[in-house]
Amino acid sequence: AGVFLFDTSLSMEYRLENKTRLDRAREIAIAHLSRLPSGSRIAVADTSNNEKKPFRDDLYSVQNRIESLETKPVSHKLNTRLRTALQMQEFDRKQTFDLQQDIPVDLQADRYVREIYVFTDLAYSSWNPAAAEFLRKEIERYPWVHLYVIDVGVANPTNTSLWAVELSQQTVSV
Repeated sequence: AGVFLFDTSLSMEYRLENKTRLDRAREIAIAHLSRLPSGSRIAVADTSNNEKKPFRDDLYSVQNRIESLETKPVSHKLNTRLRTALQMQEFDRKQTFDLQQDIPVDLQADRYVREIYVFTDLAYSSWNPAAAEFLRKEIERYPWVHLYVIDVGVANPTNTSLWAVELSQQTVSV
């Protein structure tokens, strides 16, 4: 049971070799999706809102959801969305155990490996550094969740800027 969490901030629009960082994240996620065992359940979330997305066992619809992701000018910090993904796993795990009420407690087991994949370019603006310690403590509360951060940024980014701009005309056309 995995949560694929995508950073959809505007920094994911940066291009390298004619691919955006979001394109690269999509490629990696879809490749991983094709290697998951049958019966896997995936929820696709992004930073454009703080909704709890349902887990789906139809991997074709999951792939369609991944392919339809777009960057948004307003996004929640990854810290917030990661906490939401942890809560989604906790709720889904509780439902799994609720289905095992007729089994003795010591024999109950989660039938899923719980994973969260965060696809991000690790841009500083996507995180809330002030909440880092709180997030660390939250992650420690869920030792049964495996967390993977997939860096889709570039190793040596080029910082480009404009300077000494000269207008062809000093007046704005009508």
